[in-house]
Parts: sequence; C-alpha cells; structure tokens
Amino acid sequence: MEEFKKALSTPTSQVKKAKLRWKPAEHNRNKLNVDGAFVQNASFGGVGGVLRSETGDFITAFSIPVRHVSSAKHVELLAIRYALE
Repeated sequence: MEEFKKALSTPTSQVKKAKLRWKPAEHNRNKLNVDGAFVQNASFGGVGGVLRSETGDFITAFSIPVRHVSSAKHVELLAIRYALE
C-alpha cells in the first residue's frame, strides 16, 4: 500500500509517457493485444486481451484472474495462452 501511495504522490513531471500508438492489423486480418500483471508478494495477478478488426473495430475482449504466478514473464505468457484458446 505504501508503494501505491508513493506512486500517487509522484509529480506528473517525473512520469514518463509512452509514445507508442496502436497500429491496425494488415488487410483482412485481426489484431490481438494482450497484457498481464501480478502482485509479486502474493503470487496472483490477472491477464486480459482485446481483439480488433483491421479497421480498429472492437470484436471481443477477455480478462481473467490468475493464481500461482511467479514473474511478469509468466503472467504475460499466460495472457497469450488464454488469448489463443
């Protein structure tokens, strides 16, 4: 909780903003974006993803809680696995 409070009190001038932008899929294809997050001390987290058409139209999405995870890479791989199922 202390880390969360510290993050909230960080001046916005110190926060780096991502310059990446979403790019649509190639013609006649869909694009799947996934992500995962976890709480290291508690070994749980969540995964999610969004599927969009080549024009960026929403098709479907998912979010799933996960348990017994050990790292950020582990959660990211689970996100890909759940997305492909």
